[in-house]
Amino acid sequence: MNRTTMDGGWSRYTTKMSQHDMHVLEEATHMINSEDQVEYEPIAVATQIVSGKNYSFFCNRIIPAHGSRDTEMHEAFYIDAYESLDGQVKVTKAGHAELY
Repeated sequence: MNRTTMDGGWSRYTTKMSQHDMHVLEEATHMINSEDQVEYEPIAVATQIVSGKNYSFFCNRIIPAHGSRDTEMHEAFYIDAYESLDGQVKVTKAGHAELY
């Protein structure tokens, strides 16, 4: 049997996201987005089946121009979230991705 992950292990990151993945990301960004105009453009997701499901999203965070800054800012950003068996989404960690 050819499997991409072992039980409890993380999947590989993929750029192919389901509508449900996008729904979880939308729920998560509403929880962390203190600025209404900030957008999160998804790039990839990895998942882990546990008692529920863990998600690790890699995104392009887009902060609109305002004040003295006349161009929007883009930055690499990650959002880790957990979806319980009853569908409740909780952000477990989020922040700027360190790219080297």
